[in-house]
Amino acid sequence: MRKIIGVSGGKGGTGKTFIATNVALMLTEKYRILLVDADVENPNVSILLNKKIDGNGQLVTSFFPRIDASKCTHCGACADACRFHALFQMKDKAPVLIDPLCKSCQLCMRVCEPGAISADMRGIGELFSYENSAKLTVKLGRLFPGDVKTARLISVMNEQALQEVKADTTGFDFVIIDCAPGAHCDVEKALKDVDVVFCVTEPTPLGAHDLKRTLQLAKFLKKPAKIIINRADMVQYDGPIERISDEWGAEIIARIPLSREVMETYARGESIFDIHKQAGDAADHPVIKEFARIIEVIEA
Repeated sequence: MRKIIGVSGGKGGTGKTFIATNVALMLTEKYRILLVDADVENPNVSILLNKKIDGNGQLVTSFFPRIDASKCTHCGACADACRFHALFQMKDKAPVLIDPLCKSCQLCMRVCEPGAISADMRGIGELFSYENSAKLTVKLGRLFPGDVKTARLISVMNEQALQEVKADTTGFDFVIIDCAPGAHCDVEKALKDVDVVFCVTEPTPLGAHDLKRTLQLAKFLKKPAKIIINRADMVQYDGPIERISDEWGAEIIARIPLSREVMETYARGESIFDIHKQAGDAADHPVIKEFARIIEVIEA
């Protein structure tokens, strides 16, 4: 039975990508893994894997309304129907589209009786897929600069990835989804089909605050959640995180220590697991030991 794991956290820099990538690499010792980078505004899984993404990917388009002023009767039905206020209309004028506010719901086109609105499908980003190794496939989305339709790009990428998995043609054992930071609609789209959410946090007041938001989103989506404390020995702030764990019924499954070596290897685009596997001392490394605890939870 395949398992889909979402790796999420409240802010950038908590270590979501570091954890998602190294867990995926460790799992390839025994399994075939699909790693999805769902942070389409700042996809950096490939940076950590030391892989440069060149060329053009699969174009993803999104609906925008094209308004034919010659057919518009200035009735205002489209502007009234748009709850996102993406259409602005002055008296006796055709409505004007405010592009960043449009959510591509197409309601404006459906309520326009004169047929003055048609579909304007525009490119919003690209999807890429590559084999990092025989057992690790990576999928990522990259939003075009200046575009804002992140949720649409994430939805298309995840739907394609999960269709491949459900079609039973890929042989993937686990899917790891590295989410964008925060607890907004982008993260909700990325976590929609996961079996469990790994909430990455830090032992700080801000980390505790953002952890609650991530757990609240997991609860809203009816997904079980586990907690991973990154840089766990950075400061003594275990108590508040443990109280949140008890309050929300989310087990703390790993406490990854602060490590200068981790920071240096991350900056070089190297995996700490790969380095110590080659050196033959991975089993004794304090950071990799905590990753092994995460693997145990995934395999359970």
